[in-house]
Amino acid sequence: MSALSRSMNLSALAVGVVLVLIAQVHGANPPAQTTARICSGPSIVAYIAGPNNMIYPANGQGSPSGQARCTGTATYPDLQIDSVPSFPLGSNPYCAAANGDCVKPPPQVTSRICSGQGVVAYIAGPNNRIYPANGKGTPSGQARCTPSLQIDSNPSFPLGDNPYCAAANGACTQVA
Repeated sequence: MSALSRSMNLSALAVGVVLVLIAQVHGANPPAQTTARICSGPSIVAYIAGPNNMIYPANGQGSPSGQARCTGTATYPDLQIDSVPSFPLGSNPYCAAANGDCVKPPPQVTSRICSGQGVVAYIAGPNNRIYPANGKGTPSGQARCTPSLQIDSNPSFPLGDNPYCAAANGACTQVA
């Protein structure tokens, strides 16, 4: 094989690799009119988009199919699959949190802890353990809402400035 042929083959290979990378990056972008993200584990596996709530694969591999909605609370909506897509959604798929993160709330949430206008932690379980809302950190400490925030033992993660208990409806609205 001549040097010119090898050079042309390498050039063609390089162009092909670039095109594949461009296609992968394009496929990883959410579709226009995305209304929600579907997660499995800590990763986004699909998007819900358009007026018909079609399900689009997050990796760009596969055609949009199936229909779904994220309903319920704004913080942790429930996944309602109206028709199953032709591609896998992973095990135990769920809707991303309102901020787009793939974090599921802990079981048995009894109260929300706010800082500013956002939820920073949850009080859950029979021991009133404090769970970080962003999923970054280990559940630790104990607290109660009586209705004001009573921290019995501090968590290992920050609760922000002037934490307080969310209103009865779950909204982060501090009452003076």
